[in-house]
Amino acid sequence: MYYLHTRHHVHVKSLCFPGLFLFFLFFILFSTSCAKGTVRQDNTDAGNGSDLPQDASQQGDGSADTDTDVDTDSDTDTDTDVDTDSDSDSDSDTDTDADTDSDTDSDTDTDSDTDTDTDSDTDADADADSGCSGVLFNENFDSDNGGMTLSSTPQTNPSWNWGAATNGPGSCHGGSGQCWATNISGNYNDPEDSCIETPEISSVGTCSASDTLRLTFNLWFRFWHNMLGDDWDGANVQAWNGTQWNVLTPNGGYPGDGTVNASGTSLHNQPGYSDDGNYETWLSETFDFSGYTNPDFKLRFCLGANDGPKPGVYIDNLKIEAP
Repeated sequence: MYYLHTRHHVHVKSLCFPGLFLFFLFFILFSTSCAKGTVRQDNTDAGNGSDLPQDASQQGDGSADTDTDVDTDSDTDTDTDVDTDSDSDSDSDTDTDADTDSDTDSDTDTDSDTDTDTDSDTDADADADSGCSGVLFNENFDSDNGGMTLSSTPQTNPSWNWGAATNGPGSCHGGSGQCWATNISGNYNDPEDSCIETPEISSVGTCSASDTLRLTFNLWFRFWHNMLGDDWDGANVQAWNGTQWNVLTPNGGYPGDGTVNASGTSLHNQPGYSDDGNYETWLSETFDFSGYTNPDFKLRFCLGANDGPKPGVYIDNLKIEAP
């Protein structure tokens, strides 16, 4: 029994010893933990008077501060990118200014071209104003009649025709070719009052009243006259001024007595070629005159006769010029 009791007692002691050891160890650890909790609370109360949940919030804020720093860095990078874009926009504005300068230069070139065109037009107008020069009409009648026609008035027994001369001088000027005559192969009519005229010479319309015009042609004529040298029939040259016909006078005047004495005709007592029997040869006639500016300018040759018929007038190589 003793043995058993002793063993049982020893066993109980052996079990109590480890239990006491663990109890004291747990007590020491608990005491230490409480002491630390008290110190931390004291420190917290000394700083801001907050309790433990507020400390947990502050610890959470500490983590948020760390995130804020990261976000701040991110914002800084973003701002840097924005600044870079702003610089790019500034460069774009600079390019726009350059384009504006280019447009200004282009406008300047356009104005220069306009000035050049204006000068060219002015020169062309000046050339047009100086059109009264050189030959205005020139006809030798060899290939055609030169557009000559009978005047509508006067027109009494006209005998004018065009072709190769077989009467009077026997040929046209120069010995060949064709020409105009009161009658290319015979005598003029008795009586006769008639004229032939040129077509309109419109280039005279470019002349001023002070411009001198020159008429030249070759002439052969023979009219009736008596043994005493008296003459009656004759011819002259006239010009149309747009309103009426005016008698032209050759340089040096008409030969003979210079007057047509063909009563009953439109030429009676007018200046003109008449015959005393001394002009049966080809003459070179020149007329200088001015005051004609009408574009419907024309010339005509007229015959007035009331006595015995004769070969009359032959005309060749007609020219009008502005010398």
